[in-house]
Formats: sequence, C-alpha cells, structure tokens
Amino acid sequence: MKLTKTASGKYKMSKKDWENIGKQTGWITSQLFSRTDYVTVGPTPSGENCVQVGEEDYEQRSRVETRAYINQLRRQFPNVPEGAKFAIKSFPHDFGTYSEVVVKYLEDNEEAVNFAFEVENNTPEYWDEQAKIELGIAS
Repeated sequence: MKLTKTASGKYKMSKKDWENIGKQTGWITSQLFSRTDYVTVGPTPSGENCVQVGEEDYEQRSRVETRAYINQLRRQFPNVPEGAKFAIKSFPHDFGTYSEVVVKYLEDNEEAVNFAFEVENNTPEYWDEQAKIELGIAS
C-alpha cells in the first residue's frame, strides 16, 4: 500500500489498495468485484401469450406479466443461492424496448451459475394458479 500526500496536504491511495483494505477487513466482499452475467428465461412461460411491444399500455402490462412470472419462478425454484437472482431486463427492439425475465448470476460462483442454467432449462410452460390470480385470469 502506498500513501501519497497531495498538494492540498491530504493523503490518497490507489483504488486497488483501498479495495484490498476493504476486503481484508470484511468491509467489502469479493462478490462486489465479481463479474455478473445472465440467462434470459422469457417474458412469460413459453406456452403463454405475452403482451407485444407496441400494444396499448405495453410497459404497464409487461411489468405485471414479468413480475407474475418472477413470482412463479420463485415458487418453482425457492432455493435461490447467494450470487443469483431473478430480475427484469430491458432490451432494445426496432419497435421499442421490451422486457424479459432473466436470472442474473456471479460468474465465479459455481452454485449461482448452475442455478441460472437449471432455471433456463426447466422453465414452466404455463402459468400456475397463483400467477393466474395475480394476472386476473384465474379459471
């Protein structure tokens, strides 16, 4: 670690040295410096229709659908490991921005990586009963 005195009389150190001190003392976890990635699992279950970009009230309706889908995925995959999480991500499109559910994960966390790909490979085909209630389409 190298401290240098500035012209104003203050001391400074490099960002790397500051991060190392934070990690050593436990103020900063290494996960803050891990790279994250994600897998896309869609806006809704694969066998269900979803609101399309450009349709009336797309943003609000998409937010309701993606939130219901995340809630359903949390019911199906209740043991989300540290380093993984469900999220909504926006993507640009010729007709506007659209949203999909993703599983974000820390690349250096094997359990989180495995979880993300387990979800991607086992997504539900249809809404469950609780999601239908959330969406107001209960049968």
